[in-house]
Amino acid sequence: MGSEARTRLALIGLLAVTLFSFSQLFADGDYPGPAALGMLIAAGIAILARRFGVSILLTTIASFVAMTTYLAFIFQTKNTFYGLPTPGAVRGLVDAVRGALDQAEIDFAPVPVRPGYVIMVVAGLWIAAALGEVATFRWRKPLIASVTPVVLFSVVMVVGTGAGTPLFVALFLIALLAYWGVESSHRLRSWGRWVPTWADHDAEEEPDSITGEIARKMGATCVALALIAPIFLPALGDGLLSWRNPSGQGGGPGVGGSGDGEGGGRIDPLVSIAPTLISQTETDLFRVQAETNTYWRLITLPDFDGATWRPSSADLVPIEDGAIDGPTPVSTASRTLEQRITITGLVSDSLPAAVQATNIQLITQQNLDGLRYDPESGDIRSTTELGGSLVYDVTSDVPEESYTELVNAHIGDPGIPGDDIYTQLPDELSPEVKDLLAGWVSTGGTEFEQLVAVQDHLRNPEEFTYSIIPEEIRAEQEASTDDLTNFLINSKTGYCQQFSTAFAVLARELGYPSRLVVGFLPGEAIGEGENVVKGTDAHAWPEVYFNHIGWIAFEPTPRVDATRSTNVPHYTTPQNPGTEGPIGVDGANSGPNPGDVDPRLEDAGINPGGDLSPEELQNLINSGAIPGGAELPETQPWERTFRIVSIVLLAGALMFILSIPALKEWRIKRAYAGAKGTRDLASAAFLDFCLNARELATNRGIAESPTSYVTRVAELKGIPERAAIRLAAIYEAAEYSSRDVSALDAGEARKLARGLRKNMWSRSTVWQRAVRLFSPRNLSQGLPELRLPWISGRRAAA
Repeated sequence: MGSEARTRLALIGLLAVTLFSFSQLFADGDYPGPAALGMLIAAGIAILARRFGVSILLTTIASFVAMTTYLAFIFQTKNTFYGLPTPGAVRGLVDAVRGALDQAEIDFAPVPVRPGYVIMVVAGLWIAAALGEVATFRWRKPLIASVTPVVLFSVVMVVGTGAGTPLFVALFLIALLAYWGVESSHRLRSWGRWVPTWADHDAEEEPDSITGEIARKMGATCVALALIAPIFLPALGDGLLSWRNPSGQGGGPGVGGSGDGEGGGRIDPLVSIAPTLISQTETDLFRVQAETNTYWRLITLPDFDGATWRPSSADLVPIEDGAIDGPTPVSTASRTLEQRITITGLVSDSLPAAVQATNIQLITQQNLDGLRYDPESGDIRSTTELGGSLVYDVTSDVPEESYTELVNAHIGDPGIPGDDIYTQLPDELSPEVKDLLAGWVSTGGTEFEQLVAVQDHLRNPEEFTYSIIPEEIRAEQEASTDDLTNFLINSKTGYCQQFSTAFAVLARELGYPSRLVVGFLPGEAIGEGENVVKGTDAHAWPEVYFNHIGWIAFEPTPRVDATRSTNVPHYTTPQNPGTEGPIGVDGANSGPNPGDVDPRLEDAGINPGGDLSPEELQNLINSGAIPGGAELPETQPWERTFRIVSIVLLAGALMFILSIPALKEWRIKRAYAGAKGTRDLASAAFLDFCLNARELATNRGIAESPTSYVTRVAELKGIPERAAIRLAAIYEAAEYSSRDVSALDAGEARKLARGLRKNMWSRSTVWQRAVRLFSPRNLSQGLPELRLPWISGRRAAA
């Protein structure tokens, strides 16, 4: 492999690591395919332009036109004219990018694979590949070639999830340093051959330490800078990336901003059992007009990894004509609740609504194309920027259950067979927690009564204390690194994150499917049938699945204060005969939500509210804990187009590669078959040898004689030197003598060529054999020293 090939391979490695780093930014999707193919096309155009001597300006124009055509064909197929870009296709590309840039204001990694994002990634890597090829091999400026990969990688490291960052940084630095080192070696070798310093020092060897020393110095400098830089630069958690935190403070997962709560409806910490600082805010998030009050659901989190609750990976389903066909209601007892919701400050790609939403109609916008729903939970999601002051109407079928029905119900299985997402626990619970749970449920009879017992113990003020003050929560945290044990056994102090997580985990320990829901409490009444929901109303609560009924919500958080309060759902409290029935905030049923608050709270001027700040809630939606916009549901049009293109290209490439060995053999057989005499037969034999030696050993020099070449090949491959020299002698006699070689010599040449070919093959590596079979490099290349008669017509003189 020559120095140019090594340099190009190092550049490919750098681009590949850059592409690989985007896994920190995107949820799962097909974005690597279009990006990788785009890089190959861009590099191919630059390579061909260089080979044919096309100017850099024309190369740039050709590359730009090709990129536009490629993007239009993949992402705007319907707007192209037989694959060629049209003004409509270009507008479609621009609109997709603009939409993605607008959505970036609410998207947090891992973001969905939106077409606009993928277009930007493909374009960025196309430019990186084209500029890298030109800057490396035409300008000889590797630093310019490195600019685009460094910029792209840096952006991903800033806005990505942060998972595996040390590994990504290490891989990128290795690839970058390898590229710089190999490129410098290629540049030195392009200056010419090594010439000894003194005329009488012919044996002086070329020093291998020149490029090695450069590479070592570069590597040492980078390591030194990496060690010294933290002394002078601010740490990432101290504010360098604080622009991602709307409160203006640093911090990361589990740490909220300590500002005044202004800044819209963005949220910081994660829903976790781990205690963290939260930041309350009185910012208005949205307003609701409805006949009765209830909890407003935002997003459902069934996946628990031991620290953080996340949404499921179920594909979202497009909402057609406003219809939401969520989880099949198994309970026949339900009532219809109409709501009109006006978004004022909430920044989210999820829309709040009462359970179970069945229909949604946008009032301020008519296009429902960007709306999706989760078929497992019925959550409403948006894949496009909906803008401020959004108004929409939602119809919900709110289930109505009673204590009597639930106490006789049995736990069900809501998941897909073999999928234990609703019951899995990553770690074994501590013996102390198991003993505590056993004591709590020892008096419970049915499954529902056991869950009510867990809820009652968590709400018991003599056992647990509600607090959002981190010092109180962390008062006894040194006893264990197990956050659940810390909460239930040691501190016994927390807020909704701890209470809801503890309930859901304990339910799973009992074998009952559970999940968490993030949303809002009813809010503050501002008029008849209208509430305003603020940041202080944000909340989280658990749900458990019952057979023939569905998901039932519980309220383990014991918050009651002068401004915000929660209460147990009515169906978890036995009622006197004749009075059993739904009791909501205003005396009407609120369904199976824990938002059923004692009506005396309103009489006392206390409005139900929450304890999860808007910063918390937004990070649940948009931070690394919850994929910021989860996977786009169905296969998108551009994905289908690229798959078709990929299949066609792969099939064509496979057919071409498989045909290469046959083409090479055909070329040799054609030489033998076209021989018109012993001269041509001897020349064909030497052609046979050279074609194999070129790919299994080494190329023949421009002015190298046949004898010198075969001798060098024999030394390199360890083949019989006498046989090789004999073949060269017969060829030279046939090529340069005025007499024809004998038929015996011509036959011997063919036999020698066949034997030497077998010897070279047996002494070659697997890679050399693969190159000999499948490399197309020498398909169109002839051997200039073989002036065969059907090419040159030289035999006419003979």
